[in-house]
Order: sequence, then C-alpha cells, then structure tokens
Amino acid sequence: MNRLVLRAELLERQTGFASDRQDELRHVETPSLGLEGLSQTDHKEYAPWAGFSRPQKLAKCRHRVGAAHDELFVTRGPAHARLPRMRLLTIYALVFLAAFADGRTAMANSVPAVAADPFGYCARIGTIDTPAGGASPVPASLEPRVRAALHLAADTPFKPSMFYWRCMQGAVYVCDTGANIPCETKANRAHHNAGAEEFCRTHADLASVPAFATGHATVYAWSCVAGHAVRGKVLAPLDRRGYRSDFWHRIDAGVD
Repeated sequence: MNRLVLRAELLERQTGFASDRQDELRHVETPSLGLEGLSQTDHKEYAPWAGFSRPQKLAKCRHRVGAAHDELFVTRGPAHARLPRMRLLTIYALVFLAAFADGRTAMANSVPAVAADPFGYCARIGTIDTPAGGASPVPASLEPRVRAALHLAADTPFKPSMFYWRCMQGAVYVCDTGANIPCETKANRAHHNAGAEEFCRTHADLASVPAFATGHATVYAWSCVAGHAVRGKVLAPLDRRGYRSDFWHRIDAGVD
C-alpha cells in the first residue's frame, strides 16, 4: 500500500492528473514508511527510506520514479493502469494531428508546389533568402508578374535563369541580374574596399572608382584621393535582409 500511495501522490502532484485512488490518499496515513508486510523485493527497495519524514520520502520517490512525462508512459505498474483511458486517447490524437499537419506543410512547401504557387509559398513562409528549390531560376509561373513589374517588353525573351527570387515579409521579391547585378549576394557594407585601393594606386585622383574595380555589391560610392580609396555616400538603401533595394523589386500577385 505504501508504494501505491507514494506513486499515486507523486503522479497527482507532478502532472495534475486526478488519481483513481484519491480517497485512499486522503485517508491512508504514512507518517513513516514501515517495512512490515512488504515483500523481499519491496523491503530491499524501501529499506533505505525508513526513518525519513514524509517530504523526504516524496523527494526520494520523485528521484527514483523520474520526470512526470516518464511516469505517464510507463508500461507497467499501477500508475499507468490508473491513468484514465480518455486522456491517453487524447494524447495519441494530438500526436497524430501534429504529424498530419507537418506532413501537409511539407507537401505545400515541396519544390513542385512552390514552383506552381510562389505567392502562396511566401505568404506561408514569411521571409526566406533561398526558397525551396533555390533562388534561381525563378518559377516560370512568375513570368507575367515579373514582366509587368519590371516593364519588360513583350518581345524580350524571358529566361528564368537570369532572375533571382526570395520571400520577405510574406511577399515575393525578384532581382534581374541584367548588367552584372549581384542578385545572389547581400550588399557589401565594408568600409574598406580592396578593389578600389588597387585601382587608386594607378589613378591618384579620381572622382569616381568604376564598379568593375569596387565590385557591384558595394553599397558605397568610392573615389581616389592622393592614391588612396575614399569611401563616399551610400548608393542605395538596404532592405530588412541587407539587400540593395534598387536591385530587388516586389512582385504583386494581382498584376497580370
């Protein structure tokens, strides 16, 4: 009876589940853990507890039985038998529903599903720099939207590999690589530019260092003064993800 009471009280205190033996817990007194009437196995298990106070016994019981979630799913002993069947069914149902939801999410975010509906994908995912399937080429389903947003002529060939796309705050953004635009990288905010320094060694004084020397990713304008590269103004603002906002364009799902 002492083992039953301790395990039932432990389960009730740790998990909040009502025990089927609550009446016994209210009426059975266990000021000390006597050893009379216990089997040889029980005697060996509980002998070291003799003489401890009730709180000490409960503490030792918690230590031996383990965490509450371990106690809930033991497959032997009275604790599992006393756990109401409906509670177990509820737990199993919740686990099944969680697995089912994860499966549906995985299917919705699969590469074919993303290619078919990039706007729906971004609405679900929120923000991601490299969408499922890669940032380039862009999904073919984006062509009419991209043409309208970037004002591409109707006779201009559309090559998905020439564009990059990503999601930011639930919206679709596209970048046209065009004339060496570094769509694949975020803006370079470094205050030192090795390409500009090298260029300025042979161009002592120049108002503007060309992009082929500084690199297209830099966010600053550079000039040469007395043979040294000097950082100038910011060329364009950056978006929340650190990309140049003049390179990336939001694509409206409602534009045809």
